[in-house]
Amino acid sequence: MTVTPSLGLSSPVSTSGPQAGSFRIITPVYNPTLENYNAGSALQTLTGGVTLSNFVTAQPNTNLDCQPIRIFYVQTGNYTAGTVMNFTASSATAAVCDATPGYSSFSVVYNADGTWTIKPFAVVRAADGRGRLVEGTTATNAEVLNEAGTATISTGYVADGNFNPPILVQTLSVCSKTC
Repeated sequence: MTVTPSLGLSSPVSTSGPQAGSFRIITPVYNPTLENYNAGSALQTLTGGVTLSNFVTAQPNTNLDCQPIRIFYVQTGNYTAGTVMNFTASSATAAVCDATPGYSSFSVVYNADGTWTIKPFAVVRAADGRGRLVEGTTATNAEVLNEAGTATISTGYVADGNFNPPILVQTLSVCSKTC
């Protein structure tokens, strides 16, 4: 099948429409009675394949705003590649890995009793400047103050409780006046 204009990714551009942290898919004009297209978030596998991780049926000539949530689920069981997974059923007893606070890696263990043990890890900068992983539970909340030290202008966390320079504050919030 040929579609004009052709479908594919264009160079990203900044626009005022989508919320911060989201991206926009602009669909071309086409006849939806002839063909349906799915649009959403995807990943490219190590072998070059593409898997849509979540999607909707795209409508012609519309804007579809997507805001990825960095929460991942690990589950045991059988799955047939290329089929739509029932997320509600599959995630009910899954291990939940929440990367929203800035965690970059997780140790996920399936226990003999059917429960999960999950340990999040964050990347921190060591004294020699190289990155290293530390367990996320050792992260300490941090406040960034204004020059006078009278107001919090941002919050985040410092992994490993290390406030020795250089300090790497991760997952900074954006505060308009005070947090």
